Amino acid sequence: MIIFISGCTIRSNLEIPYDDNAIKLDNFLIQKQVRPEKTVFIDFSVVNQVENPVKNLDIKISNTGGFTIEKISCEDGTSNENGCSYDKLDSLDAKDISFLLRAPTREELGFVDPFESEITITVEYDYQGESIVVFPVLGYKETTERHMKIGQSHGPIHVDIKPGFLLKYEENGRTVTEKDWATKEVPFDIEVSVNNVGSLGSSYEYPNIELNSFEIELKNLKVDRSTENSCDLDGDTILTPKETISVPTELPLICTINPISDPGKITAKYSYRYKFIKKETITITEKTF
Repeated sequence: MIIFISGCTIRSNLEIPYDDNAIKLDNFLIQKQVRPEKTVFIDFSVVNQVENPVKNLDIKISNTGGFTIEKISCEDGTSNENGCSYDKLDSLDAKDISFLLRAPTREELGFVDPFESEITITVEYDYQGESIVVFPVLGYKETTERHMKIGQSHGPIHVDIKPGFLLKYEENGRTVTEKDWATKEVPFDIEVSVNNVGSLGSSYEYPNIELNSFEIELKNLKVDRSTENSCDLDGDTILTPKETISVPTELPLICTINPISDPGKITAKYSYRYKFIKKETITITEKTF
């Protein structure tokens, strides 16, 4: 599902329980101190916060910090030597996951007391997104759209499409759009940026990723090829990247577009394998807790 924003500045008041982070680790519990050779649990729920299923979900301890994994519990999932796998996790579904770890011996720690051990949990999954911009094109007999509308599906990767015909200014601390339409046969540039909007907290890291697929469909529009290097993408009405797109994009992809009918519509569809890392420190000590 895509929520549209009309005229670039008006946001929907609908309360929808979706979140751009998509997958989160909820009710995270971990014992922060443990004695050598004793066991400690790491318990949490993995939750899908977006409107579509997440596929090929993997949750694993990628760095044990010297601990030994003794038991892994994966609710309705498949366990392996270092984590859990799910072919699919449905929208708003949650699964409980538990790791039982045993601390190293005093000898293995080199008799260092206290010893700070860092545990790393890595989460990866496949997802897809969609971004849409619809706007009126003046100069044709039928003008079905009165204002520009922008829609973006939920997920940690967003594609931002900025049409060059927009005229904006600041008024009383607000951004006001004065013109949000294109004109018949008057070319304009679009800027396309891809960004990682995931933000789960200070104990998380987000490695750079690459899009698995990316396509922009133009309706009632086409690329203006009247000048050389007029588009950073291949194609005329179905646009594809000339090379793999890394996230975030360092510079926007720019394309010169010519309106050929009304309304104009730009749709970006893309897929990716997302990854985030959570780090936790456990203190191993013989001292009184």
